[in-house]
Amino acid sequence: MEIEQTEFIEQLKKFKESISNLGDKKKYIVIKEILDYLKENNIYDSKDSNIHLDIYRYFYNNEIALRYLKDKDPESVKNLGERLDPMETTLTNEDINLFQNCPIFIQDLKISILSDKEIFDEIKKRIEKDNSILHNFKSYSNNYISIKEYDENFDEKNSIFKTIEENINSGIYYFKKNNDEYKKNNKDEEEIKGFEYLYDLKCKINVKSSDNDDEKLKEKNKKIIYFEKIVDKITTIKFYVDNLRDKGSPIQLFIQFNFIMIMIKAIFPLK
Repeated sequence: MEIEQTEFIEQLKKFKESISNLGDKKKYIVIKEILDYLKENNIYDSKDSNIHLDIYRYFYNNEIALRYLKDKDPESVKNLGERLDPMETTLTNEDINLFQNCPIFIQDLKISILSDKEIFDEIKKRIEKDNSILHNFKSYSNNYISIKEYDENFDEKNSIFKTIEENINSGIYYFKKNNDEYKKNNKDEEEIKGFEYLYDLKCKINVKSSDNDDEKLKEKNKKIIYFEKIVDKITTIKFYVDNLRDKGSPIQLFIQFNFIMIMIKAIFPLK
């Protein structure tokens, strides 16, 4: 969208500079001139709510968020929503839905080439007609960093959920005589990991989605809850095993688990 810059924006810049460079006594006179100009041009009226100005307040110190939004279209934001993983981010489906309304609004303004004043007047008119627009942009302004980070960095193949899914697909935890080991899929070539690996993985779980209508998310939540129960079970067993070891027991034990069942086997070798 090409926006023609007119005297409108130049005048606002001059007002801003003049206020910052004047002493307290002269500021009153300049502010009076500014308020008169703003009222004459339907920008600000001290007797009105001026709700339309909120949209500029949200991005006053956040020009980067506006630049990021400029490159987005509703389809790409929709794709972002489809990739949303509640375990990888604090963003919700509502956050993305509100964000999606922002490029729709911007795209709608691109119908014709407008000047800076025409853009301002058009935005004001639309907000006065439907102030839910402000809610959309406020949400985006608050969530901009999270949205950008998730959009640019999320890797589904290496996501927390994919890692958990691999770990509940026939993982085996061994309590050996002198140390504990964990192997994913019981492969000898796999890197051997300890209890901290499973516990840290559980701690990385962010939040389980409450969207009960989404079958995909329900299945994902089911696996997450199952994995948490496995780690809790291993934590409890580890406590008793460590206790027995402290008393000199040569206990050896392994726990095999997958999404169907958990099998525990204990061996007490003879001394």
